[in-house]
Amino acid sequence: MIAGVVFEDTLRRICRNEGIAEKGKKLDSLIDELVKSSTLTQVKAKRARVAAHIRTKATHAQWDDFELEDVNTTIDFTEELIIKHLEK
Repeated sequence: MIAGVVFEDTLRRICRNEGIAEKGKKLDSLIDELVKSSTLTQVKAKRARVAAHIRTKATHAQWDDFELEDVNTTIDFTEELIIKHLEK
């Protein structure tokens, strides 16, 4: 669940940095906005949607719907986003 929270926070911080209003919006909508602004490619958007899906499953304690490797992938992708978009 912590990895999912950090992922969501990262995505929202990227939106704020890009001037995209994020308050009260769902992650899928924010991902679309990041693609429209060319901040994310379509491929990275797909990866972001998978990470968001894992976050939702973990939040609802649906442990059988994902594997530990899925969480590791979410962590790796979040680190990638931080390095590219937030560390300056």
